[in-house]
Amino acid sequence: MVWAVALIIGISTGGIKDHDDGERGIASWYVGYYSKGEQVNYAAVGSFRNFHDKPYLVVIINRTNGRKALAWVRDHCTRCYRDGTGKRIVDLSPAVFKKLSGGDLGVGLLKVRMVTYERYLDLASSRQGRRAWLLR
Repeated sequence: MVWAVALIIGISTGGIKDHDDGERGIASWYVGYYSKGEQVNYAAVGSFRNFHDKPYLVVIINRTNGRKALAWVRDHCTRCYRDGTGKRIVDLSPAVFKKLSGGDLGVGLLKVRMVTYERYLDLASSRQGRRAWLLR
């Protein structure tokens, strides 16, 4: 009986996973293929497997200054792993990194939270949800 209820809940919510409320970690910048005029607001994440995957939009928030930026995930991040400074979750295009850092590429690594755009809209539609999510 419990398994049936869990299955129904999982189907009705679209199979929401733990990371749907965002992932915290660090971000760096890199210059990828899409910087050549095709698209300037892009990112590379560890979950983007190959160039045949469909690009998706993410919201990235600088946890230090609260700045937000939208970026299209267009690439796989080969260096997104746990290193000595924390969990690297995303490599950003220089344009996105500058927006989040206040215009400086020389600031090192940014502490960020990243979530898909659709989930961000869900969280932002509720005052309690938005407040709780942004304060984490």
